[in-house]
Parts: sequence; C-alpha cells; structure tokens
Amino acid sequence: MILDGIQMFLGIICLVIAVLQFFGKRRLIKKFIFLFFFAFGYHAFYYGIYLSKIIFDYPFLYATHLVCLFIFAPALYFIMRIMIDEDFQFKKRHYLHFVPLLIRTADLLPVVLASTEEKLIIMKQKIPLYFPEEVMGSERFLVASVYAFVYTSAYVFMICRKINWKDVLANFRNKIHPKDALFWLVLMIVLVWASHIAVVVCAEKRYAVGVKTAGIIMTISLIMMYLFSLVFPYMLQLGILVLTKPGFSVKNYVKSRLKNVNLTKVEKKLHYLMNEKKVFNDEKLTLKSLAGMLDISHLQFSEYCNTILNMSFNDYLHNLRVEEARRLLIEKKSMSVTRIGYESGFSSESNFYSVFKKITGQTPENFRKENHKKKS
Repeated sequence: MILDGIQMFLGIICLVIAVLQFFGKRRLIKKFIFLFFFAFGYHAFYYGIYLSKIIFDYPFLYATHLVCLFIFAPALYFIMRIMIDEDFQFKKRHYLHFVPLLIRTADLLPVVLASTEEKLIIMKQKIPLYFPEEVMGSERFLVASVYAFVYTSAYVFMICRKINWKDVLANFRNKIHPKDALFWLVLMIVLVWASHIAVVVCAEKRYAVGVKTAGIIMTISLIMMYLFSLVFPYMLQLGILVLTKPGFSVKNYVKSRLKNVNLTKVEKKLHYLMNEKKVFNDEKLTLKSLAGMLDISHLQFSEYCNTILNMSFNDYLHNLRVEEARRLLIEKKSMSVTRIGYESGFSSESNFYSVFKKITGQTPENFRKENHKKKS
C-alpha cells in the first residue's frame, strides 16, 4: 500500500510539471513536454489507484490510462528531436506518429463509455480482490508490459539514429568525472531504461513489489531528468552536443572559453543574422563585429566556429556568400556576374572568382550556363 501511495504521489508531481508548461514563453518543445508528463503522470497515478484497488471507488476512470503509452512515447521522441535540432518544425506528416493513439482510443471507446455498473463487473473479473500478484503474472499484464517496452524501444531506436555513436564513445574514453552533471544525466537515462526492463521481468515472475518498485524508479528518474534540465541547462546542452555533433570533444569543451556560453542561444541568433538579416552581405563584416552581434567575445566566436561549426570564420563566411551568389546567378539572369559578387558580400571581383571556384570547382559563368542548360 505504501508503494502504491508513492506511485500516486509521483504521478501527481508529473501532472504538476505538465501544468507548469503553460507558464512562461510558449515554445514547441514545451507542448511536447506537457504531453509527455501529462500522459506519464496520469499513467503512474492510475496504476497507483489500480493496484491499491482504489479504482473501485472511481470506476469511471477504468481503462482511461491505456492511451497514455501512445502519447508519451512519440512526445519524448519529438522532445529529443527539438533538443537536437533547434530549427525542427512540426509538419503535417508528423501527425502520423499519433495514428496509433486514434486507433487505440477507438478500440477503448466501448469500455470507456460503458455504464458504472458494467465497469464494476469488468473490474471484478479483471482485478483479483486479494491477490494483486495475480494481476502481475497474468498473461494480459505480461503482454501489455512487453508491448509497451517494444513500442517505446522503437522510438528510442529512432532517437538513437540521430546520434554519432563514434564520437560518444570517444568522449567517454576521455573519462568524464563522476561529479560532472553529464554523468548524472547518463545515469538517469540508464535507470529509466533498466527499470522498464525490470517491469517486464518482474511481471513474468509474478513479483508485484518488483513491478511497483521499478515503476517508482522510472518515474523518479524522469522527474529528476526534468529538474536536471532546469538546474544544469548548459550541461544538458553539453550532453546533446556530445550525442549529435561530429568531432565534438568533452575534454576540449571543459577547457574552452565556451563553457559558460549558452550555445543554443548563440546558434539561434546566428541563424537569424545569417538567414533572415543576411549580414554576410556586408563586405566589412568581421569576426569581431559578428561576435558583438552575438553578445560573445571574438575569441569565443572563433572557438565556436572551429569546434561547433568545424570550420574557420573565413570558411564559414565564404560558404554563405558563395551559396548566396549561386542563388543570385540562377534567379537574377539579367544581373552581371561582377555585380552578383559584390551583392553577395565579396570585396573584389578577383576574390569572388577565387573563392567561388575553390568551393564549387567552377567559375560563376560556367555555373550559370550549366544551370540554364538544365532548365532548358
């Protein structure tokens, strides 16, 4: 009964976290955090009242938790996608991830819409009054546990496909200090995964206490991960960089000038300056002036280019200018090549030709001719 109470309490905490997402700046990631913690919190709370048989006092809630799995699994996937890619946009095709939710909801409607008397009859058949261990060992519970594990594993696999495992292993060989916040992030993720496996194993062994304990550990780990993201936002950012940026080194990062810089904010602002404002068109743009726009020092921005963008500032600027020149060469047929060079931010015609050929392997004139031939 104590374990059931703890599970219900933790479920309520998850629901509170979900509600908190309505406060502050509205962002796409907060919508999915709400969906994740609401679904997981309700699921945890439901199992607390289900296994303690309090559910008999609230029969209208019976079976309402069965849709939660189809919410928090895809929600977690999209949370990770947004954390990995700040520019991620939720498109119409992404709604396909929630098709299983609609199918499961339709399947459960006859049970959910049944009368209180009908639900009580079903519950008395499904829930042993004195031996909750029988619920754990039942074929129905075991199949449900395995299905939940496989379904969530599929989403974990999709997230793992975004990870550069070679660089992750290289960073762990650098011996991250156990007191480092990243260590605790990894530990909590492992706890969530291990506790999920434990639920399946304990269910098969008819070990009710084991299932409840594993569920509690899983819920606590998820709550701690959320608190972790609030207390150590930059260390969480470090974890994402380790997982997704090719060639990123924890060892170098710890010693770098970027340690206390909000890299996500810098990346977002840089994207705005280059893609919206197109400040690279200014031939007088320098490393120092652009660093000032980003509110960081020129030394920090130089390191950002080399470690995060994996290129020097000049190479970064040249790539942007050449990309702009390529666009103008295709779209502005009447504009001269020399004019396009200046419009793209190059300081001289010779500099434009030299850089363009170095990056594309051909002269601006040849590039324009080839594209016109393809269209014709």
